[in-house]
Amino acid sequence: MKKSFCIYCGQNPGTTRDHLPPQCFFEEPCPNINRITVPCCEPCRLADEPNDAKARNLIISTIQAEPHRVVESQLASARNRGLELHGQLPIMLQHMVQADIHTPAGIYLGSAPAFNLDSPVMDAFLHRMARGLLHSVKKSGFMPSKIKWRTNLPRDGFGIFASGISRAVGDVFSYRAVFPQESQDSLWLLTFYERLHFVVHLQSTMA
Repeated sequence: MKKSFCIYCGQNPGTTRDHLPPQCFFEEPCPNINRITVPCCEPCRLADEPNDAKARNLIISTIQAEPHRVVESQLASARNRGLELHGQLPIMLQHMVQADIHTPAGIYLGSAPAFNLDSPVMDAFLHRMARGLLHSVKKSGFMPSKIKWRTNLPRDGFGIFASGISRAVGDVFSYRAVFPQESQDSLWLLTFYERLHFVVHLQSTMA
């Protein structure tokens, strides 16, 4: 039987499984759905674990994700407990900015507090997600890589992903992926809580 190695470090045996997205993104008890798992080692799993709640708290605090049933019923209160009891409030405050508000017609309405997701927390989380999903689709194993990402959809919207591979994990997470020919790169549309979209370009750094 072929030995499975950790897809994140490529050095240690993949003795455990990493869930994508992590358990804390789901309601409790976790519904009986076909969740995505990939092989990883225990050191990598433990190293990533502290970032899970931080990334989740940022995501569920956005205007897109807040109305979702799972967020309203359970995750918002879990986030609030974490802010109060586990010292996560400074992390949230570091991501807050004043953002300009415009109507669909472009009329300026003023400014209001918002979350800037462009941070090391989200960089690490989205990189891990894309690497894990690539393995789940292509069985690629470990691949040195970097990412570029943004929250707004490209001009073509979903059209660019129309012919790609897609999968949903309940109503909490879904993805669409395209794989350019003659390239080891991949492009991912990651959707959390049905309304918050991330476009992630996973770029191979293999020589």
